[in-house]
Amino acid sequence: MAKDICAICGETPGLLKSVTIVIGKTTQVVCSDCAKEVQGMGEAALCRHALSRCYAKSRDKIQARLDFITAAEEARPKCMRCNTPLKFSAKVTLDASPMRDSIFSSTFDLIPAHCPSCFKMELFSPEMLQQSELMLCLYTQDT
Repeated sequence: MAKDICAICGETPGLLKSVTIVIGKTTQVVCSDCAKEVQGMGEAALCRHALSRCYAKSRDKIQARLDFITAAEEARPKCMRCNTPLKFSAKVTLDASPMRDSIFSSTFDLIPAHCPSCFKMELFSPEMLQQSELMLCLYTQDT
């Protein structure tokens, strides 16, 4: 039986020093020291870090996930004022009727997005996000 090696440093972790983590939608074995090193890294940074070493299994799947994340980041709407990527919030329903119980009442579902740099806010329709798998992925990541 082949022993697992750490996906980051290539060492063979001991039985009690082995940690299983997910890198790029693949399960990887890392030693406890490397697990501490990569703790708190974002998914893209973790994928890049694992790919820069030669020890990760399923490197093609990790690369495909990194390509998807990169494309999603490029597709993310940017602030019109400062060009910073916007952060999405949870969907809200706006009641636009003057009288609440009117037969002419209308509601709108909106998804607010804000700029973390200049605090500008924009509103998006859920239909716009559903048209793009990348945008839907970003919305579900932020909320």
